[in-house]
Amino acid sequence: KVSGLVTGENDEPMVGVSVSEKGTTNGTVTDAQGKFTLNVADEKSVLVFSFIGYITEEVAVGTQSQLTIK
Repeated sequence: KVSGLVTGENDEPMVGVSVSEKGTTNGTVTDAQGKFTLNVADEKSVLVFSFIGYITEEVAVGTQSQLTIK
């Protein structure tokens, strides 16, 4: 299980950011506080963060259970 926070360039929470596990249909979106929680397969999983108007970012989960994405 991985959870985290997605913020914009001015540290404001980003609502509705798509968070998905690369290569799967497993995904979620950030809530009103910019937070997300997602169950992933294992530590080799890669999360893909995408939002219209922003560059898509890929982050390897590894041993992390808390992520902060800016």
